Amino acid sequence: MSAFTQQKIAMIRERIQAYRNGPKKHVPDGLVDVDCKVLQDAVKSLTLPKATPPVPDWKRREVKDKMDYNHLTDESRDIITSSLIYSDEVEKFKRLRAANGDPTFPERLTQYFQGVYEEYHSNGLVGDDLFDALVIELENRVQRQKARKGVYAILAHLFEMCKVFEK
Repeated sequence: MSAFTQQKIAMIRERIQAYRNGPKKHVPDGLVDVDCKVLQDAVKSLTLPKATPPVPDWKRREVKDKMDYNHLTDESRDIITSSLIYSDEVEKFKRLRAANGDPTFPERLTQYFQGVYEEYHSNGLVGDDLFDALVIELENRVQRQKARKGVYAILAHLFEMCKVFEK
């Protein structure tokens, strides 16, 4: 994990402000149904790390409590909540990939998102700033509009499973 320079932090905060003030790339729920094909399209743009053993899960918070604990406001909550309806589909997708020749896929996918999260969190971003930085970073890596909905679904699923953000 590398420490960001003050200049890079300032640039990230500028990107966050521009994101908040500009038109959102977030795909409206009615436009795309997230299924395995959309999720596959979303993850093929991401460079997943090699697998390492999973860390034991601690006591999980309820999603609403976790949103409060992480100081997320309505806009971040709306993206998470609207994307959580696909959590079962994400779980099914991870199991299918693992069963079809990529047994470490679920762990690598989780580690990828954790790595992006940790990079920003370890450099002082919290709450909506951290969430928005994650969304911006992931949107920049996944160019296809339809696939972005899959990325939001994965992020929300990992949030729900207490794999990203504070528990």
